[in-house]
Amino acid sequence: MVRAWIYPRFNLAPEKLLRVVEALRELGFEASISFHYPHPHLPQMGGDQASSWADFAIAVGGDGTLLRAFHEVGGRIPLLGVNSGESVGFLLETDLEGLEQALRSVAQGAYRVEEGLVGRATAAGWSAQVANDVAIAPPR
Repeated sequence: MVRAWIYPRFNLAPEKLLRVVEALRELGFEASISFHYPHPHLPQMGGDQASSWADFAIAVGGDGTLLRAFHEVGGRIPLLGVNSGESVGFLLETDLEGLEQALRSVAQGAYRVEEGLVGRATAAGWSAQVANDVAIAPPR
């Protein structure tokens, strides 16, 4: 059984999350969800636990959601980015309309994992793993 960890945008409309959960169930996936978005019918777990439990993560929101999900799982599992239609989604693979087809591809093993640009930024004693980009700006 394929396991998916859902990392939704913090204010994702419940009906949009329901579409994701139903698509996973229809295809026989096992699912859990991030602690930051309580759900009455899904087990909740943090990124560390998800990275050892799940086969992949589904980030539902925009580019910021995808990047937060990446940091939550430490880049240890693949991410499927789903644009919820509420923000920019340049880094995302599909939208809610295409989600079911994307999940069918995952179920059939008909996908490839793209390695994104990941690195480490260090400045003045501060260091962090980065994905996509990093900006260094003066304090406000």
